[in-house]
Amino acid sequence: MFHISMINITIEGPPAASGGQGGWSTERSFESLSKRLLHGMMTKDTFTVVMGGHSAAAGHGNHFKQSYMMQFHHVMEPVFEKLGMKLITRNMGQGGLGTIQNALGSQSIYGDEIDVILWDSHMTEGGNPDFDFFCRQALLGSKRAPFILGLGAEFPTLQMLHEAAGADVGGLGNGMSGVPATVDEVQVNSLPWAVQFLNCVPERQDLCGANKYRTQCWVEREDVIPPTGQGAVVGGQAGWHPGFRSHQLTGRVLAFYILLALDEAIQKWSEITVTQGHPLADEHWHMTDYYEGIQKNIREMPPSFCEQGSVDRYPTRLCTTSLKARTEYTPRADPDKTSIVSILKPAPDGYIPSVPPPLYEGEDVPNPAMTLPEGAIDVRSILSRGRGRRLLSAEEQSSNVAVAQMPVSPEIDYPNNSQKVRRATDAITPGYGWQLHSEFSGFCDGSYYSTCGRENSSSCLLSGHNDVRGGILGDGLSGWLVMTLEGVKEGLIMMNVDYWHGEDPRTVGWTEVNNGKRRFVREMESAEDLYSVEDTLEEEFEQHRELGAYIPPAEGIVLEFSINGKITTWTRDELISHNKVVQRVVQWMVLLDDEEMVKSEKVENIELALRLNGCGRECSLSVNHVYWA
Repeated sequence: MFHISMINITIEGPPAASGGQGGWSTERSFESLSKRLLHGMMTKDTFTVVMGGHSAAAGHGNHFKQSYMMQFHHVMEPVFEKLGMKLITRNMGQGGLGTIQNALGSQSIYGDEIDVILWDSHMTEGGNPDFDFFCRQALLGSKRAPFILGLGAEFPTLQMLHEAAGADVGGLGNGMSGVPATVDEVQVNSLPWAVQFLNCVPERQDLCGANKYRTQCWVEREDVIPPTGQGAVVGGQAGWHPGFRSHQLTGRVLAFYILLALDEAIQKWSEITVTQGHPLADEHWHMTDYYEGIQKNIREMPPSFCEQGSVDRYPTRLCTTSLKARTEYTPRADPDKTSIVSILKPAPDGYIPSVPPPLYEGEDVPNPAMTLPEGAIDVRSILSRGRGRRLLSAEEQSSNVAVAQMPVSPEIDYPNNSQKVRRATDAITPGYGWQLHSEFSGFCDGSYYSTCGRENSSSCLLSGHNDVRGGILGDGLSGWLVMTLEGVKEGLIMMNVDYWHGEDPRTVGWTEVNNGKRRFVREMESAEDLYSVEDTLEEEFEQHRELGAYIPPAEGIVLEFSINGKITTWTRDELISHNKVVQRVVQWMVLLDDEEMVKSEKVENIELALRLNGCGRECSLSVNHVYWA
């Protein structure tokens, strides 16, 4: 059921049986996984496991904590605590999307200290090129060149990365080969609760369907009264989404995968120190040179799937360059510091777009839908009470790194192109008309302890899900959106945008840019007035629309963007030509691609600004991601 096959990846693929068992890896990769865990124990460090994937992986239809990543964390957190490590688990799945929008900017959005990263997006992101893109950005963006674990992933990419770059790879199985069959309503009661209604015989698939989900949107409490009626079940209970039982099993399979590597790490530590004494020699657990070697190989290896997929989609050098990012999509690591809002310059009166506060904070009351029934085995409780000497004291280490403050560089050579480029005649001042849309309130980092989506308008406050496609929306009256990009050295600036969110609610009733406000001459708005405006627009924030086709920008739209005061203007036709639809509802546009900047070896802070012109309120633009390197 949990057996992991070790393969010679040079000459063979994983055996067919591994898909229904624990999965597969290679001897070298699995030894490295054990060494990573040993490093965590020796340094009392964090151990971070991250998943990027689609709606099924995110756990739609279930509560967020019923998703397999959270089920893994629920079981494994006390184990890591007893060994002196802090386990961080992030479910970064997003409904209706692949991973490419977040993979570009992996170091910021997924995090830069990832030990194991899972890809589970085969329904929305097939093919080797995009999977290779995901892997490359993860390997280059994390300080730890993570172990790559695929679910239904393209084997040729994993084989190539293992052989050409020395990356650690593996595949996760589903564990179903060991699950006994559910035959009927009576026989099922003889099975352990965890496997009931999980593997129904063909003639009784109705039993599995009827018992697939277990959710409850609200539990009555005296201190919180939801202003919106609460639904009966969590949304997204589609036929193609796994239920809570399947997620629980996948979480257990992942737990056994890590536990086996952990067992090997502890056994190695014991065997070596018995003969050589304490402390364990550095060579057995130091990893920095190993990680740097993988990253060097990625940058120098021959072109492969990622480069093939770049044609007419993105600059080829993205396959060997790690980018920083800011986004309004959630979940994202360290959400307060990785939002686009965090790098915006305020308007003259201090206005910066913001999200209304959540309805309530703190822990939720116990939810019967996630409570184990009487007689079921409580695995976490057993592990929490486990006997044995504590090897190391648990200790949380801060990962915050001070960033040197650099002044905005006054000049940068903009690459030659056919667009109109000019130097701004006066200072570029942030506008008043940009507004956040579709963004959840709360702390949405994809972790077990995230608190997300508690809006007044929510009809399922106990859902717990983190994934939503937020953005900053503006139109031809919104003025400039101005931000500072720190540490630009590769000459790359890109955005992910869309044009389908309709009118900007903030500019309702306006007839002039910034509602007639001029730089240094303005009518002050109180904080209460601004909050009131946002509160009335809260319903707009909750419009989560999924599209199947590209929607072009409105007629008459003109985009102006400024890089350190040098303005470039794109007409609608030029804007369309620069927009690359790289995946469903993911549109990238490259604002700067200057390879000469790399040769200068300078590191600069750049002021980036953009605005729409020529279309008043008839056009709009949502800025969803900003990327740079």
